[in-house]
Amino acid sequence: NVYEHENNITTMAKTTALPAAQVAKLIALKKKTETGVVPVESLFIRERFQPFIDELNHLGVEIECIEEVVM
Repeated sequence: NVYEHENNITTMAKTTALPAAQVAKLIALKKKTETGVVPVESLFIRERFQPFIDELNHLGVEIECIEEVVM
């Protein structure tokens, strides 16, 4: 966990708060069609996945996705 002095936030706080903010944005823009309690990991799939990752990258949370085929 690293403290970012210029942003007055820890990396743990960013990785907790920013995905929640993305969900709030989906709700505000009426782009969340699911009802009830939905796990965050179920919201950012298919066409929502890459924009979610791109926004986190833009906000300073770098996520690298690696696919590996195991036989």
